[in-house]
Order: sequence, then structure tokens, then C-alpha cells
Amino acid sequence: MGNLLLSLELLKKKNIKVFLTPFNLTEKEILNIEPNIIIFNYLRFQNSKLVSLAIKKKIKVIILDTEGGAFENDKDFTNSIYYKPDYDNKILYLCWGKVYENYLKKKFPKMEVVATGHPRFDIYKKKIFNLFRKKNGKHILFCSRVSVANPKFSSIKNEINTFRIARNASIKEVKNFYKIQKNELSEQIKLVKKISNDFKNEKIIFRAHPFENEKLYEKAFKNLPNIEVNNKNHLSSWLANSHLCIQRGCTSGLEAAVAKIPSLSPDWGKFLYTTNIDKMNINHFVKNYDELKKIIKKIINLNNKKKIFKKNKPNKKIVKDYFYSFDGNSSKRVSKQIFKVLKDNKKSKKFIFYKVKQIVKKILMIQNIIESSYIRSLEKWDSSIKSYSEKDIETILNLLAPIIQKKIHIRKLSAKNNLLRSISLENV
Repeated sequence: MGNLLLSLELLKKKNIKVFLTPFNLTEKEILNIEPNIIIFNYLRFQNSKLVSLAIKKKIKVIILDTEGGAFENDKDFTNSIYYKPDYDNKILYLCWGKVYENYLKKKFPKMEVVATGHPRFDIYKKKIFNLFRKKNGKHILFCSRVSVANPKFSSIKNEINTFRIARNASIKEVKNFYKIQKNELSEQIKLVKKISNDFKNEKIIFRAHPFENEKLYEKAFKNLPNIEVNNKNHLSSWLANSHLCIQRGCTSGLEAAVAKIPSLSPDWGKFLYTTNIDKMNINHFVKNYDELKKIIKKIINLNNKKKIFKKNKPNKKIVKDYFYSFDGNSSKRVSKQIFKVLKDNKKSKKFIFYKVKQIVKKILMIQNIIESSYIRSLEKWDSSIKSYSEKDIETILNLLAPIIQKKIHIRKLSAKNNLLRSISLENV
């Protein structure tokens, strides 16, 4: 959703074309699109080959960090950055707040870093957020984030190893992190079942992390009719129609606070996970289940009476240090930086050899054989909850119609080549 809001901001300028590209298909899509700029959602070892490819092709690289303020501690954030000498003076890094801007400038002096906030939080600007509200049918929202203990796309062993490399962490640290998540996985299932039994007339939306295996939860809650495991919609649409949000150490708690939705964090037993968000006094930490039950009842009853639940007073200084601002203008700040880069950019001409190879493959009818691994990635993308189509983008833009100034043309990258999935947006 944040990417779409940023796209709309960029499209306020003439002659701009924006492509929304699936991560695991990026290499082929880049070579077909031939962009002036690529915006990646992080700078880690997982996408280092793609970053290197872009730099090799003389494409400007911008990092718009998707998790830039929600780490366990500051060390874990800086350790997650994967940097090579080839990146010197080739990357613009847009981070959430001044704390990490200063860390990155100090650690990587040859990388340009600017704090802008993140467009994902612009959705909570009142005039936009209200577009997602429905007249009837509020629910209790529970958000999970234990993807290392319950991975969707790999084995636990591989997920642990990926986490260790990504965070540059010791084996001991990684094992401890996995243990915390494993314990919390069983604790949260027990907790949701309790809430389900005590609030039988309330619908519970259980939203697993996008990288979690939701089938585990579907099995665990199959006999509880008031629980719906659903990852399909954007978090903002669930929050807009929630009585409250329950989570532990998750950015959903932060987004709930920005949206002025009560955010509760269980703080007993094996609920031990913590992040920088917890320093900000935006979540209400609950010491036991009885207290949680009372608070849920109070919030639901007060909502029914159109009263406002008393929330914590956020630590504004820490929020600003780590998140810059929730003023709804992050898309404007980010687009300003993008246009600065675009102004000095010249189109690369290093795509000819690739295009000739693609034509040869097509003529000889061997494209599907040679690119079988890519086709597997394509199938993986199509079956994932993160996949999107022209129709999906059109549905969201129709919802956002009241804030869109110009008519937007939506088109698939190629109607002829079924191996491509990017969607382009441009002014009509």
C-alpha cells in the first residue's frame, strides 16, 4: 500500500512511469523494463546480486527500507546491511529516522543516506484511512510475527541459517531467537483460543506474518468458528475495522498506534520478544490474561458507546528519532529524493545483448527449458499472498479514487510474454 501511495505521488509529475515488480522475479523484469532507477526495499545479502546487477547496468539504486525502525536493537539493524566496495557512491539509502541515518553515515561514509520516514505510514492520514472504514462489523485483530519458528517458504533449518547471515549473528544468538519465537508460537495459539472462547460473539481476524505458514494456524483454529486466518488484505484495512490489535514486538502495534487503534501486548509467560517499538510507549503491556480480558471488554463496550479508549502517551522524541514523522507526507519526502536522482540520470544502453538472447531462445523454442528455474519462481509468486494483478491494483486505486488527482493507466509489462509479472502505472 505504501508503494502505491508513493507511486501516486511520483505520477503527479509528467512523463513518469512506475513499475511494481515482484521481488523473486526482479532480475528478468529489470532486464525487460530497462529502468532509470530501481527502488529496493532493503540492502541485505538476499538481494545483493540484484543490487550488483543494477549497478553493473548503470541503473541508479535507491533503498527504501521497509523495516527501518522495528529491529530488536540498533546493532541488529546495522548488522543487517550488506555492503560491498562496489556500492561506493552508487546508492541512495532512504531510512525511517535520524538515529539510523546517523548510524549508516558513520558506518558507510561512501553511501548517501537521508531520513524521510516511510510511505507505508501515510495510509493512516485521516482522509486516506477513513476510505477503508466500513459501517458495520468490527473485529478483534491478532497479528503474529514468528516467521523463523514457522517459515512459509523454507525449512526451519534454512530459515535459521538465513537469519544468522542476515543479522551477522552468532549461533548462540540465533538459537536463543529461535527459542523465543518457538515458545511464543505455542503461547499465542493458546491465547487466541482463550480469547475465542471468552468472546464467542466477536469475530477474530488472525493475521500471520507474510513469511509465516498460515496453514499451521488454520489447522490449530479449525474448530473455532469465530476465528478467521486471513492474510489477503493490507494491514491498514484490517486495522480500520478493528476494536483493537493484539501483538508482541510487531510493527502492527506501531501502525495501530498511528491509526489510533488500541494496541495490546501480552507481557507474561513466554511472551518475551521485544523491539525498538517497545521503547516508544505506544503499546499497552498486559501482565496476565485476566487483565487482558477486562481491557478487551472495556474497549469493545466503549466502542459501542462511541467513546475513546484511554491510550498511552507516546514518547514523541523516540518516535521521531526512529520513525521521523507520521505526518502523512513521507511519500512527498521520498519522491523529492527520487526526482533529484532522476534529474541527473542518463538511460543505460547495456541491455542489447540480453534482448538478443531472449529473441534467440524464443525462435528456437527453448525458453521454457532454459528458464525452468525461473518458471518455478514464477509459480511460487503466483501462489503467494503477495502476488498481485492488474485487477488487484485497479481495485485499490478505485478505493483511493477520492485522493487521486489524475487518471492512471494500469498495464501488465507484457501481454505477449507470460513470464513477466510487473504492472506499470502512468498518467493517461
